[in-house]
Amino acid sequence: MTEEYYASNSLAKGVPPFMITFGTFGNILSIYILTRKNIRQSTCTLYLVVLACSDLVVLYTGLLRRWIFATFQDDIRTHTSGMCKIHTWLVYVSLDFSAWILVAVTADRVALVWFPHKAKVKCTKKSAAFIITPIFVFLMLINSHILYGMDRIVKVDGKSTTISCDFVTEKYRYFFEELWPWMDLTIFCGLPFCFLVTGNVLIITKVFASQRAAKRQVVPHDPNSRSQRSQMSSMSIMLFCLNCVFLLCTTPVSIYLIGYVHWSRNASVATQANLSLFWTLVNVLMYANNTFNFLLYCMSGSRFRAEVKIVFKNVFGLHNTSNRRQNTTQRKIGVTNQARPTTVPLEEQGRRTAHPKDNNNFLSVFHQSEGNEIDSTTHSQVISTHV
Repeated sequence: MTEEYYASNSLAKGVPPFMITFGTFGNILSIYILTRKNIRQSTCTLYLVVLACSDLVVLYTGLLRRWIFATFQDDIRTHTSGMCKIHTWLVYVSLDFSAWILVAVTADRVALVWFPHKAKVKCTKKSAAFIITPIFVFLMLINSHILYGMDRIVKVDGKSTTISCDFVTEKYRYFFEELWPWMDLTIFCGLPFCFLVTGNVLIITKVFASQRAAKRQVVPHDPNSRSQRSQMSSMSIMLFCLNCVFLLCTTPVSIYLIGYVHWSRNASVATQANLSLFWTLVNVLMYANNTFNFLLYCMSGSRFRAEVKIVFKNVFGLHNTSNRRQNTTQRKIGVTNQARPTTVPLEEQGRRTAHPKDNNNFLSVFHQSEGNEIDSTTHSQVISTHV
């Protein structure tokens, strides 16, 4: 066994258990956090819950099969004809579905940033379900050729018998190896990436324009000005990183599938070993896109991070300790306030009572007045933080 084969085999055996464990924990915890009362009102949460479910399907169909084959030399697709057809089809559908759910989330954010008032009415959970359903049906249909093009093939050569999940005809082999990789590259990576880049450019453009308008109207020494610019900068970087991560994780495997047919023809033993190693590496990258979304939520969502902290405090018994400290602090403040009673103007009381919930996007926290009209400063701040 060459060094390349040994490295490929080691990666295929060692990396998937960690990714499956972390991905299972992260996606299940994401579903739990996103369905909690404080967050589930947002339409974005429905997309992200569906994305987490799709990522779990990807990990337990595609990545788990890879690990079982590398560790036990057992391909589950060869067990039955149904497993060969349905498993292959399900892997392609779930991978494509995860990519297009990201597109739907980006489109939802674009609507919230550019048309905040209309989005509050139009972007509902019912409309989100209406968008998700045709996406899933379309991806099932466009990948349905696998259901009749792949089958369990048994070949008997003398005393040896080989069982494989292979193409039923040579014409379908040509289609799957020569034409389908280009179509798959477009569906799985090309179009989603173009939509994500376009959507994020629209968001960043609106954020910059709104921040410039807000900066001209804010008092020069306003302490909120610096924090708003910092938030805009960090969010812009985060949006750029999300695109880069998606491109990095999905493009290599699509390119490999396009080039493999040409690279493997009359390949030497050394070339075959290198191709095996590259195949393992691009698979690890591809499944990383379905494994670490939980970390991206924690990095980009202030409300999501707050809910995660609450959950972990409850799990590890830290909630009561935190409450006791908070109650002690409040009692001390209460004693001080009793010694120094103050009156609050009626205008200030009105501003304190007007505090509606944000039901559109859990990725950032902002408050808006109850009236139908808002001034230009508030509108700029809403757009800059509503990402």
